Amino acid sequence: MFGIGSLKYLHTFAEVSFIYKIEQSTLRKKVARGELKIEDEVKKFGNTWVITEKAMVEHFGVNQFAEYLTTGAVSEFQFATGQINYRQKFEADEDTFFI
Repeated sequence: MFGIGSLKYLHTFAEVSFIYKIEQSTLRKKVARGELKIEDEVKKFGNTWVITEKAMVEHFGVNQFAEYLTTGAVSEFQFATGQINYRQKFEADEDTFFI
């Protein structure tokens, strides 16, 4: 499942936590209990756990993920995690004003 070229459809536990408003520890517990299958659905790279998009939607639902993709929450996550700065956030969402 984790072949070359599949990175586009992988999400970190931090991102899943943001999307579904659950703690990352909840995800790690699901791995420990075997609810998320290592190598098929999740994998750890160094200190970072990732989950396939397919597994994420199957286990946690499509509605919140679809909302995340369509409402600008993607840029909110990137901003919150330092992946983009204020200027990039502003350019990504013209309706947002920073004071």
